[in-house]
Amino acid sequence: MQSRRGEPKGEATDANRADVVRGLGELYAGFEVVDRELDLGEGRRVDWVGVDSTGRLVLVLLVREDGVEPVIAALDALAFVQKNRGVLAGHLQNQRLRPDVSPIVALVAESFSDRMLGRLSSLNAEAVRLFELRTVASARGAHVYLAPIEARPAREAVIAPRGAEVFLSRLDVERRALAELALKRIGRIDDLVGYTASEKTVTWRWQGELLCSLSSVDDQLDARIEPGGAGERLTSTADLEAFVDLALARYVDLLGAATPPGGGLGHGLAAAQEPRLEPRELLTPAELEAFRQPSSP
Repeated sequence: MQSRRGEPKGEATDANRADVVRGLGELYAGFEVVDRELDLGEGRRVDWVGVDSTGRLVLVLLVREDGVEPVIAALDALAFVQKNRGVLAGHLQNQRLRPDVSPIVALVAESFSDRMLGRLSSLNAEAVRLFELRTVASARGAHVYLAPIEARPAREAVIAPRGAEVFLSRLDVERRALAELALKRIGRIDDLVGYTASEKTVTWRWQGELLCSLSSVDDQLDARIEPGGAGERLTSTADLEAFVDLALARYVDLLGAATPPGGGLGHGLAAAQEPRLEPRELLTPAELEAFRQPSSP
């Protein structure tokens, strides 16, 4: 049984290693890296070995390719722990480790392809967890999160933008311009953010979780952070900026992070007004100029 103790040393593919360790600490209370490069045999290694506050062993493998290797590595890691359960605690020299608690294999990738998710969907979802690195950047700064990913044969298709036409076609010129900008800006948060549209409402979801909605009520646009947030009228680019800011905060909340400073979620657009992001942070100059120009009849 071979391994190297200490913090992981980075390669080009491991540039976000500090973000991964911090992210695992946010997902698993008390997570601590206790070893690295645990040799599984046949050239396969566990990048980092960790233990959480419950004494559970967490084996972290960085996914660097899209073939069958990550699947085999995950199976090998589980088999290795099962075979060496009785001696791992002594080798790792960690008193918190409880051999009787089922271990977790955490596969971490920049992004999993649909093909890879299909291959991994046959594994035990409780024993093998998948995470993608996501960067959220705003005026508050940039932060990298670990986003849990569900292994399934294929990702849910994101509805094509033309699906919103049923909603947009019933709006006047001014409200339509605001709604189109909202669709564009919220769609940029994550490629897994999709929406459904009806004649009265557009509802955004991230991996099945409600994110926000935009409704046409009494000839006005009603913006709402879901689930259960108070509706606020969307009448200007300033309102749009605040709505996108809160949608981004809701997305961060879904990633398991704390609510950003400046107020809780679901309390209306007014919560985002002080302090409020400058327009240039949320809309590009071209978008602002396009919004200001009168539309052709």
